[in-house]
Amino acid sequence: MGKASSSKKVARAARAGSTSKGPERRELGFPLAVAVTVILGSGLVLYARSDHASAVEPKIGTHWHAAYGIYNCDKWVAPVADNGQDPHGIHTHDQDATAEGGVMHVHPFDGSAAGSKATLGVFFETLGVKVSDSKIELPDGVVLDESTKCGDQDAVLQIVRFSGGSGAATLDSYTQSDVYENDFGKIRYREDREAFTIALMPAGATVPKPTSIPQLDQLSDIEGASGATGAGATGATGSTDSTGSTGSTGSTGATGSTGATGASGTAPTTTTP
Repeated sequence: MGKASSSKKVARAARAGSTSKGPERRELGFPLAVAVTVILGSGLVLYARSDHASAVEPKIGTHWHAAYGIYNCDKWVAPVADNGQDPHGIHTHDQDATAEGGVMHVHPFDGSAAGSKATLGVFFETLGVKVSDSKIELPDGVVLDESTKCGDQDAVLQIVRFSGGSGAATLDSYTQSDVYENDFGKIRYREDREAFTIALMPAGATVPKPTSIPQLDQLSDIEGASGATGAGATGATGSTDSTGSTGSTGSTGATGSTGATGASGTAPTTTTP
């Protein structure tokens, strides 16, 4: 009896040991399944976000332009000059240090500057502009600092968006649409041919439109663009020949709107440089 009893005890102990492993396996399996689910879910969310961003304009290959100007208290300052850097496709070709306004070129090369990621922040970073909510430092040393005053008045740093219609780009055709006083780098490009004024001005002062808006009708780097009739510049300033019988060819016309007095001249077809 003693031996049989001992054998039974050993058998029971063995069975108990084998059954105790089941719950342990289940306890390990559950958190592992949760971890896999979280990882897969996070991956799907990131994929969905990137896919959504790539579906929003401006897409890779889109070619937009935006006029802009920089206003310091009571005067325009020179736009940021092209520094030869263009890692993502948002840049400028401006070189004129005396100009009152410039043009931003927005044609994303990669996903980091396309869709919802096409922002003024990319433009600023490319051109070496240092930006915070209270200060904007330009590469040429000009600083727009909200802690200073415009004369004897407290100053406000802001960026104002202006939107125009589908017609000729004139100052009168553009109206203010948004005012931003912070998160300047997150301001998105929303459409082709919009305009921005970066301004340090007294609180409540009317922010002027960038004087470079008419340049949007005179660009020569729009692929496949061709004029219709008249001079290649804007209708308001289209050139004519001396007799006024036929419109002369615009030197850099992109939209080919009719010159002020031109009758039937044909504008050139422009190509991407």
